[in-house]
Amino acid sequence: MVKLKNTHVLLILVLSLISFVSFTSCSKDGDSETDKDYLDPEITKIISNDLLLDLEKRGMKINRGNNPPMLNKIFLVTPMKLTSRFGENDPYEMGQVVSDYLFNVYDQKGNKAKMDFKSSGADSAKGLATFLSGTDNKFTLYAELSGTSSGVDYKTVSVVTGEISNDGIVDFQYGFVLTDKFGDDGDNIMMPKNTSRIYKDDDHISPFQPQFEFKSMNYNKVNLLDVGQISLR
Repeated sequence: MVKLKNTHVLLILVLSLISFVSFTSCSKDGDSETDKDYLDPEITKIISNDLLLDLEKRGMKINRGNNPPMLNKIFLVTPMKLTSRFGENDPYEMGQVVSDYLFNVYDQKGNKAKMDFKSSGADSAKGLATFLSGTDNKFTLYAELSGTSSGVDYKTVSVVTGEISNDGIVDFQYGFVLTDKFGDDGDNIMMPKNTSRIYKDDDHISPFQPQFEFKSMNYNKVNLLDVGQISLR
């Protein structure tokens, strides 16, 4: 009788252990999935969920997660090609190629960083607030930028996405909404306020660069926000 009772107790202990292991495993899987879809609340202060969803619907990849890779790189985007227009009135057709762009991501600490960019034409911008999301080698960077393009000062909310490789950024995409501009009231130089475009690096690799400078400039190419083939000098 005592032996039977001991066997019964042992069986209960074994079943309890199995249940605990199964629960722990499921919890870890759930946490992993949550981490994969996570966005820091600071990011949604820069860009709304509605805008992120709009960019995704238009073909932009958003790499969520709370463990972005270390970026801290300068990389060259060429050829930079339009993949989503701001609307039917956008004078640029799909596939419009704009100036080459250099992006500089620096001072990264966890999911915070700084980002500046410049074109080989007449566009440059500095980040006012920059955050990252992602997992493994995939990242998405969210930034408020202030810049000058073709002589017009502007502000944008911008999203950069891609995957870090040994040689550069793979499958680079750049989406943004023009939140403000100062001048160009007739929208003759720059796209209208509160409109957005998406671009990509058409050869799928944006190579790392040693310096944040162009060897030569090309003022005959248009920039990201332009609406016409104008003189950029």
